Amino acid sequence: MINIITRKDFEGVEISHQLQGTDRKGGDVEQGSVTMGVNGSRGNLVFGASYFKRDIIFARDSLFNAPGASFFSNNLVVLRDTNRDGMFTPGDEASGDEYVYAAVPGGCPNSDPAFQLTPAGLCGYDFNLVAADEAETANQGLFAKGTFQITDTWDFTGNASINRAKSFGRYAPALNDFALIIPNDNPFLQNEDIVQLGGPFGGTAGEVGIPDEELYQVLLYHRFASLGNRDNFTDANVYDISGIFSGNVFGQVDASAGARYNEYKYFENGRFYLLRPAAQTGLDNGTYDFRDPNATPDAAANFKATTSRESTWITREAFADVQFPLLDLNGGQAKMLVGWEYREEDYEDLYDAASEAGQIGGSSGNSAGLDRRVRAYFAEAFFPVLDNLELSAAVRRDNYSDFGDATSPKVSVRYQPISPLTLRASWGEGFRAPTLDFLSQKPAFSAEPVTNDQAECEFEGFIWDESTATCRDENGNVQAVQINATRIANPDLGAEDSEQYSIGFAYDVTSWFDFSLDYYNIALSDRIDVFTPEEILDAIRVGDPVPEAFTITRGPTGRIQDLRFGFTNSGELDTSGLDFEANFRFGLGEFGNVTSMLRYVYILEYKIDNGRDQIGDPGAPDTRIQGATEWKISDFSVVWNFQVIGDQAQTVNAGGVRSGHIPTYVTHDFQVSYFAPWNGQITVGAINAFGKEPDARSAADGRDYNFSLYDQYGAQPYIRYTQRF
Repeated sequence: MINIITRKDFEGVEISHQLQGTDRKGGDVEQGSVTMGVNGSRGNLVFGASYFKRDIIFARDSLFNAPGASFFSNNLVVLRDTNRDGMFTPGDEASGDEYVYAAVPGGCPNSDPAFQLTPAGLCGYDFNLVAADEAETANQGLFAKGTFQITDTWDFTGNASINRAKSFGRYAPALNDFALIIPNDNPFLQNEDIVQLGGPFGGTAGEVGIPDEELYQVLLYHRFASLGNRDNFTDANVYDISGIFSGNVFGQVDASAGARYNEYKYFENGRFYLLRPAAQTGLDNGTYDFRDPNATPDAAANFKATTSRESTWITREAFADVQFPLLDLNGGQAKMLVGWEYREEDYEDLYDAASEAGQIGGSSGNSAGLDRRVRAYFAEAFFPVLDNLELSAAVRRDNYSDFGDATSPKVSVRYQPISPLTLRASWGEGFRAPTLDFLSQKPAFSAEPVTNDQAECEFEGFIWDESTATCRDENGNVQAVQINATRIANPDLGAEDSEQYSIGFAYDVTSWFDFSLDYYNIALSDRIDVFTPEEILDAIRVGDPVPEAFTITRGPTGRIQDLRFGFTNSGELDTSGLDFEANFRFGLGEFGNVTSMLRYVYILEYKIDNGRDQIGDPGAPDTRIQGATEWKISDFSVVWNFQVIGDQAQTVNAGGVRSGHIPTYVTHDFQVSYFAPWNGQITVGAINAFGKEPDARSAADGRDYNFSLYDQYGAQPYIRYTQRF
């Protein structure tokens, strides 16, 4: 990555450009920056620009890609009036009425290769043929920071920046996420050719046809492929400006006061979505041939919709503080700082009228908007009791217009019994209010891929692996299926409180070696967390707690008709661990100098609501290690970095019993730089130089690997040139 220079004493010009590749088809990176700085007798100014671009990676080119299978393909659900009494009473065994699931006769496969029969005999749509796995992203930024000396004792510091982030994402063609009704007289309804599948799908296996007299209602779940792939374009802009006056009053008091304005503006446009009422009209008047989405393009053209979204988040801040001496102690002068902050937040997120009314098929999102006002008062005191003993105490009082008051205290101590050894400890409480979007978004449909629901897996005709609670295809690969889900906001979401303490030491062993070790313990109450559909399904299976608002509605076959998920206050989280760091510095004379750093974090426990320890569960390794070594000799620099992610179980079975094994993951980065005599720097290197790939058994959240722990890029060679003037 390119580092933007922000130190106030930088003078000159620095230009840098980098190209970076991956092992995948796509995902390549181009980035660069230019920074300029000037200094004068009364101030300085640093300003610059940067850009970053990463190419799209399509699902078909992604790591471990397997064909997707969506029921929203070309399937019928027939409400069968078996006793022909003009009513549909599936709960009445005497009537014989039932739901019959079947592929559209003559509609699977069709002219689009993504439509294929599943092993169960239904129609499946392979959304991974056309959808993107990772969006194309691009960022551009401008910044300026300057300090001006007003008088001998007062300065003004100004900051301004503009950042723009754009993305392009592609999704499979639009679907009717709520069933459409096919009239019984529709010319393309070939109910005499419906192949009954029997068992959980209704009807008699192998029997063909359902008489007209038994068609109480026919529902269609369809992929409108002729509309084209859904393309989403986003454009987010952040404008930030701040100014701070700082100086000294009466030679004893340091003071500062300032203000900040931040505006986040986000635009999103979606192309080739489905206007569901128009599609229903096409079925009602018989102009759309649903057997083959490409058969009647003129009719389908009337179904196209363009979606839009405009989001604004404005923050205005004012702040001031003063620092003054309290008294003289044996270790020096005790000081106190007191201050005040005021913040206004205004948030508005507007979707187009059709999306907000629920008329768009395959759309996720709904409007939201709130505002809040926050006042805070804080104080901090520093007491150098002895030359080798320091105490600090702080307290902060926040007042939220929507959450009331919260007080957050903190105390810390630092003691040096001998010069090279420092003992340290701290305790504090914290408070975090949920952001406005978490509180105000209206329910929004979302088609979510899952790999860990048995009913969905078997309904689509795939194989349920009980040992790992995972859906698999006939070759044993992880198989994702799509479900209907609803992302919900939580207007009753409360603030998150925390209490933490730590104790540790730092020891300067020699001039070339020092290390530190700290123990930390954190307790979060009413923690703010998002539960994904897969996490909800996993939690229910193993008996872990799930918030009441997150419900699952299943149909007569056990399929998920709706799964509600989102943010919630999910009880108490208790975690603790050890944090070790060591630094080495070696002088090799004519062979240069070597510096090295090692950091080891070991998580001791991770419990929710005092339940079982979840460390070692899938996605929760107990170990993270980072190492960095640099050898500088003459005009060259050689860098070796490594990262370690600990092992973990493959799955957790009912009762919290772990099984399977995902091994430790280790990657190595290398970089060589040449510092040219013309103030240029040529750098070549590789991130994950040996192309280490995630373990396929780590699949989670509908992906073929754990996206939160690993990436799919493999070896990422890069070359960078930097010129300084």
